[in-house]
Amino acid sequence: MSTGRLHGVEGDGTLDVAGAAGRYAHESRVMKPRTLDEARAAKTEAASLFGSLATVVGVGITRVGEGYCLKVNLREQAKVTLPTEVAGVPVQVEVVGAIRKQAG
Repeated sequence: MSTGRLHGVEGDGTLDVAGAAGRYAHESRVMKPRTLDEARAAKTEAASLFGSLATVVGVGITRVGEGYCLKVNLREQAKVTLPTEVAGVPVQVEVVGAIRKQAG
């Protein structure tokens, strides 16, 4: 069920939206990752925005190169085009499948 793939992250740490353009972006561009404070400030907005567009199972912050971006985990592939940034902070989207409690 999980693809385990991140969309749009280049080896140099920039977020290349071109790699995700067919699914998530209206256009192709490279964005510089932001500061941790900027990512933290955008996280709540991202959870609300993505939650209205897809089945979100998690929203976090991840390092990309020298900066930070938002990471949105989805249960399944979105049926709509998703934003590539929130409040100027780049977004990585990964389909991870359903999150289940492990038997313990």
